[in-house]
Order: sequence, then structure tokens, then C-alpha cells
Amino acid sequence: MRHSRRSTLAVITGAVLIAVTAVATASSAGPTQRTTRFERIVGAHNYANFKPGLLRADRQVRVIVELDGDTVGKRSAQEKSQGRSLSKDAKAALRANVQRSQAPVEDKIRQVGGNVLDSYQAVFNGVAAVVRQSDVSALATMPGVRAVHPMRTFTLENAAGATYIGAPATWGATPGLTGAGVKVAVVDTGV
Repeated sequence: MRHSRRSTLAVITGAVLIAVTAVATASSAGPTQRTTRFERIVGAHNYANFKPGLLRADRQVRVIVELDGDTVGKRSAQEKSQGRSLSKDAKAALRANVQRSQAPVEDKIRQVGGNVLDSYQAVFNGVAAVVRQSDVSALATMPGVRAVHPMRTFTLENAAGATYIGAPATWGATPGLTGAGVKVAVVDTGV
């Protein structure tokens, strides 16, 4: 019991010290100084003109075809904003409608020799597929298609996380209390 209290106290003390260090660092930077480490790059995720020049036309590429039309989540949010909620049956009917609207795109993907990987209705209206590079423009010009995005794979790296939040500075402030071996939480990225 005593060890548990000591561990809890160490975690709380560490969290407070990290928060104080972060606030002190932020306030010393001044209002006119901006950090650019995680600055948003305008247009960085706009793939409207995605045409890799080095790919062969017959090469298979992974894409997400974004479609026009409301998602189940958007309709549910609209109802909630008006003080109503959708029943499970209503959500299922909406999902079925979105799936029916996706059918022509899925048929076209199969018609050109592509493979439908998945379809999305809840918060995004789209279809994931593998198609030939030469067929991407045909998909993009179909009625109801908003955009065709390249499917990219990202790898998370957090090698500099402790340094970035100033953890080493707080470790020196409390000799021997580094939080080593204490599990605070498990972070699930959802990826």
C-alpha cells in the first residue's frame, strides 16, 4: 500500500512539474515568437492534382475515392443539433443509402480490373481500392466523385517526445524521481 501511494505521488509530482515547465517555457517565448516545428503547411494534403510522373500507367495504386453526399455521422449530428436523435434502424437505413450511392463507383472499379478494399459510410463517404494508375482519372471524372486521394502509409515516430515536452528538465528538479517504470497511460493512436 505504501509503495502504491509513493508511486502515485511520484506520477502526480512529475505531471505537475511537466505542466509547470511547459507553461514557463511557453510564457518565456513571448507573444511575438512563433514555433514552426508543427506549423500547418497550407495545401499539404490537397491531392487534387496527384499524378506521380514516374509510375507506369499499368502500375497498381491504392486510392481512396471520396464521394459526394452526407454520411451517417453528419446526418446524426444534424438531427442532434435540432434536439432529435436517430434510432439504430434510421442509422442502418442511412448507411444502406450511402452504400447504394457507392455501388456505381465500386462497379466501375471492378469493371476496370480494380479491387475494392473497403467502403466508408459513418464519418467519410468513400471507397478504398487498388486500381491501375491509368484508371484514376476515369474514376475522378465519374458523377458523384468529389476527389480521388492517394492512400499513403504513415509511420509514427516519437523518439524526441520526452525532450520536446521538457521532461529531462523536470527530472533534474526532483532527484531520483524520474517516473521510470511507472505506467501512466497507454496512448492508442487509432491507426
